[in-house]
Amino acid sequence: MGKMKRSLLIFHGLTILQSIGNNLAHPVTPAFINNLALRDSMFGFAFASMSLGNFLFSLFWGEISSRIKKSTILLITLIGYGIAQYYFMIATTELMIVLARFLAGIFTGGFQVAQMNYLVSQNDLEDRGYHLTLSSILIIASSTVGYFIGGLIGDSSITAVFQVQIVFSFLVGILYFVLLRNSERVENKAPIQLKDLNPLRSLSHARGVLTPTIMMIMGAVLLALLATTSFDQSFNYYIRDVHQFPPSYNGYLKIATGLVGVISNFTIGMVLIKKTNVRKSLGILMVVMSIAGMVAALSGQLWVFLIAAFTFIALDAMSKPLQQTIVSSLSNDYHESHVLMGLYNTMRSLGMIIGALLAGLIYEQLKIGPFVFASVVILIGAVVMLRAWHDVVTS
Repeated sequence: MGKMKRSLLIFHGLTILQSIGNNLAHPVTPAFINNLALRDSMFGFAFASMSLGNFLFSLFWGEISSRIKKSTILLITLIGYGIAQYYFMIATTELMIVLARFLAGIFTGGFQVAQMNYLVSQNDLEDRGYHLTLSSILIIASSTVGYFIGGLIGDSSITAVFQVQIVFSFLVGILYFVLLRNSERVENKAPIQLKDLNPLRSLSHARGVLTPTIMMIMGAVLLALLATTSFDQSFNYYIRDVHQFPPSYNGYLKIATGLVGVISNFTIGMVLIKKTNVRKSLGILMVVMSIAGMVAALSGQLWVFLIAAFTFIALDAMSKPLQQTIVSSLSNDYHESHVLMGLYNTMRSLGMIIGALLAGLIYEQLKIGPFVFASVVILIGAVVMLRAWHDVVTS
């Protein structure tokens, strides 16, 4: 096995461990907020705060990751994320939760962009889609394991979940740095200037790579994440708030949807990437998600709601690798490809901010409302993505 193959194998293995650790606290977060007797909308504000930090700094991390080793960024951001989760664990007020989540978002953007750009920089254009897809599938699978373990631990102790997550974060960050730093190459030798540390300036840098087609693709990604965040965050809180499901049930449901997502990605997803126009396939998939979401919203039976929601979330797991494959194929330029992956993560984060905020606000007025909202928005996103496909086909 060659050096490059060994480094990619190590990377994917560490990604699995990281994803397990990152998702440990998700199934207990609704119970954590609920136990503090905070407003129902707080679940949305907390997630939106994290996504805001991610949004503001994703392009910054994209710029930085073209100039220093990604393993260094992974070390810094995972240690930072662990510290942020400690402050979240000890939070007792809405302000403390919002600040802790914002800090976590800053570092989340860093390790998300660094992971994608590691694969971009270590592979040729024709191999990027495969490794990004494989990484997405592994993250989906391992995140469900993290959900499952976190839910089981959370039934006994919510604090213990956070403690395990913090240790995981520190450990995996160190392993990334120790095991991968010698396998990387950095092609952009331009020195980092203070102006490059301004996240708003980083946003302006992205204008140079935007074309009408790229703008439509990024717009579709924004709408997709807005919808799926609204649906997912509301679903987790809804089954706790309305049906009093314990944290472990979030874990059971997540591992079930994750298993379906992994199987479908390795089968249907790979076929879509290799044999079809991915933009068209993603647009059609988003239409099906819209139908499933509307069935969930309008159903009067719990079992129908759960099956439709299960379908929506499983299809969402399939959509992420397709999104990354599309963006990774937009440019073969080293620096430009890094900026585009940062822009992709920025659009995802912006969608999460808006989706989480609106989900919380709509939920306070109508508990089933966020599911209707998600179904309509992802349908609009599907139209935009299909338009991006049509323009390329007819040009």
